[in-house]
This record gives sequence, C-alpha cells and structure tokens, in this order.
Amino acid sequence: MNPKTAKNYALHVAGQHWEVPEVQLTELPDGGSGVSFAEIGRMMRAVANRVCGSPDRLTGEEFEFLCDVADVPFSEVARALDLNRSTLTKWRESNKPMQLVRSGFVKRWFWFELFGDALGEVAIPLRSVEDDAEFLLRLMELAVDEGAASLITRQGEKPSLPPVLPEATSTGVVIDMDFSRLARKAKNTRIRGVDRRKRRADLRGQGNLAPWEISA
Repeated sequence: MNPKTAKNYALHVAGQHWEVPEVQLTELPDGGSGVSFAEIGRMMRAVANRVCGSPDRLTGEEFEFLCDVADVPFSEVARALDLNRSTLTKWRESNKPMQLVRSGFVKRWFWFELFGDALGEVAIPLRSVEDDAEFLLRLMELAVDEGAASLITRQGEKPSLPPVLPEATSTGVVIDMDFSRLARKAKNTRIRGVDRRKRRADLRGQGNLAPWEISA
C-alpha cells in the first residue's frame, strides 16, 4: 500500500506563508494521520534554503528561524562572523531588515552551515561566485538539484524546478569547490578581521568575502 501524502501543504514559518508540494504522512496508533519529525525537518530545511537564496534582505524572523534550523545560538553566529553581539541584538529588536551587504554575508554562512557538508565536490560556474546575489541563488538551486534540500514555494508562486546549472560559462571556465571542506573549515574558524568599509567594498565589487575566505 502506498504511503499517504498531503498535497500542497500550507506552512507558516520564518514570517512567511509557504506551500509544500507533497508531505509524507505517518499513520498514528489511533488510525489518524500525522507528520514525522524527519518530515518536519525536511520542510524546515527547504524553507531555510529558500531564505538563504532569496535576494530579499534578511529579517529578524528569518534570522531566528535559521538559528533554530541550524541549531546555533545567535551569539555563536555573531562570534563566527565577527559581528558585534550587542549590534546584532539591537538589530533583532528593531524589526527592520538587515543591511543588504551584511544580509548576504550572514545568509552564506547559514547556507554552508546547513548544506555544505552534504554536497561534497561539485562544479559551479566561476562567474556565479563573483556576484553575491547570483551566488546565493546558485547555492539554493544546487541544494535542490543535488537533493540536499526539497523544493518549496511561497504561497501564490507557481511551483517549478530550479534551472539546471550550466556546465560552463561563455569562457568555458568551471570552478570545482569542495563544499564539505569549506563547511568544516567555516565551523571551526573565525572570519578574517578586516576593515568594515573594505569588507563592504569587496562584497560589492569583487565578491572577495566568500565563505571560504577564512583563517584560523
């Protein structure tokens, strides 16, 4: 007998309404239907992947959600990213979206924390690494394409599979990145301390503050 499923399951987390194409249901002892913790975890990771890949600035609710899914306290995030804890606390209490540059910086860290180990060595176009927004989008697509995260949509969106990542750029350059190695290194080290204005300039211009740019 085929397992029971729920189609277009509505979910409200991270301050947004989502729609899960299909949820695997578990039969309860009383004959009713339930959702396993494993299935809940799969849905939460799917939302986390979408939040990290979104071009929108990170909100306080999304930040709290990512901390919960990654199972890390916000103080650890502040330490790992070399962010001032009191500044981060004030931002969380302000109910305002995070600054665009810092938002991408934090999203990248969470994505590698959640999905880096699962992907191992993959290929991604070099030009995708140079632009912060495109890099996050590519990471989101990659997680779904490689089975590290499930497909999920915001309510009202048309469900669709992410486009297949191109095998090469117009110059024929493809970069191989060991995501598992980068994720392990990111967990055990602090982001290199640099001048804040230089950090912002690098992010806007050359994309130099990618997650692997870390030192012990």
